[in-house]
Amino acid sequence: MLVAVAIVGTLLALGLSITGRSPANKRRDATQQFAGLVEQARSAAITRRTTVLLAIAAPDAEHDATRLGLFETSSKAIAGEALDCRQIQRWIRLPDGIAFASGELAGLGNPLDAPPLDLRWQDGRKHATVHALAFSPRGGLTWPPGSTPVALSLGNGTLRIGRAVARPWAFDE
Repeated sequence: MLVAVAIVGTLLALGLSITGRSPANKRRDATQQFAGLVEQARSAAITRRTTVLLAIAAPDAEHDATRLGLFETSSKAIAGEALDCRQIQRWIRLPDGIAFASGELAGLGNPLDAPPLDLRWQDGRKHATVHALAFSPRGGLTWPPGSTPVALSLGNGTLRIGRAVARPWAFDE
């Protein structure tokens, strides 16, 4: 009986490790997580009647994974000086090995190709240089500048020489 329980436990653990954290599952989870945050940022901008930023922080010396955070700002101008913000949601860490890639995708601009933004929060005690999507109080996209649609490429990636390098993957969703 003990041997049977050990065999079943081993097979169950093996099955979970194979199906639970595969690269495809990580990509799917990260895609769903990002899509949810985009909608949450847009909804927050509308309900709070302020500009809300979905910040994308690439891995760096301090953090080994891509992080996503929501911030609100009363500033009318997004570019230029550092933005004084208020963090409205903790940083969310994408699964290991998942990164965003820069470059055009299907002819659409990529927010990672826009100039990065400097965010300050908690009275200037915390700061980060990030790429972002900014939503106006009416729910429209105000950053990156322009009124054209944007696209992001999310895929398996690694950290090389302090930069996230993604291997883009075609999504059918």
